[in-house]
Amino acid sequence: MLQAPSLRNPFGTDEHGRDIFSRIIYGARVSLKVNLLAIGISMIIGVTLGAIAGYFGGVVDYIIQGLRI
Repeated sequence: MLQAPSLRNPFGTDEHGRDIFSRIIYGARVSLKVNLLAIGISMIIGVTLGAIAGYFGGVVDYIIQGLRI
């Protein structure tokens, strides 16, 4: 319990003897899933709007460019 960082436990252990590094990696899964979902949604929207603007051009392109935030 409460061991200092070592080769076996890079971040040490907590008061219950659990490896802190493995707990951080386990907790990071949710953040990675949320990030990948956000990237996927923004790619779908961006590629769709870019394709529409590139195909139609002119007024449609100008309107889509005006939607920039």
